[in-house]
Amino acid sequence: KKQKLLETAIKLFVQQGFENTPTIQITKVSAVASGTLFYHYKTKEDLINAAYMHIKKDLVKEMDRYYNEQDDFKTKLKKFWIGYTKWALEKREYNLFITIFLKSKYISDESRKEAESMLKRYHISYLKEMEKNTLKDLSYELFGNILFSLHQVFINDYAQSESVDDIDIEGVMNQLSQTLT
Repeated sequence: KKQKLLETAIKLFVQQGFENTPTIQITKVSAVASGTLFYHYKTKEDLINAAYMHIKKDLVKEMDRYYNEQDDFKTKLKKFWIGYTKWALEKREYNLFITIFLKSKYISDESRKEAESMLKRYHISYLKEMEKNTLKDLSYELFGNILFSLHQVFINDYAQSESVDDIDIEGVMNQLSQTLT
């Protein structure tokens, strides 16, 4: 029931927005009693933060499948991009949720910090490249925002693709490399 509530909330928050999604609608669509929702999530804000963390964990799990500490940075970046792209194409609703709510006032600082800590290995790799002066002098936050923004444009451009295999990853990586190095 908890998972059903979470999945329903994600879908409705993406379709209608946070403010336009009453908890009664979430319970109705989930076919779960209101008391059950508030047993698992004390507030609607707790629910959206749980949804955010659920999606971030799912994304990191997918990206980690491609991560290898021994790879050079360009290979890590390429694998990161492939993992993120596969995930975004397979889990479009989750990707939309992240796009909509990434900077939302409803996502708590605590959730943001926890999500950021899950990406620590990527942050460390970036910092090592900065120390080697192989990347332009960009803050990690700016670097992440550039990647996220480019990725969202990329996913929107390739929204009709059935598979990441249909996409010219090499061309995108070459463009990204020219931008960042």
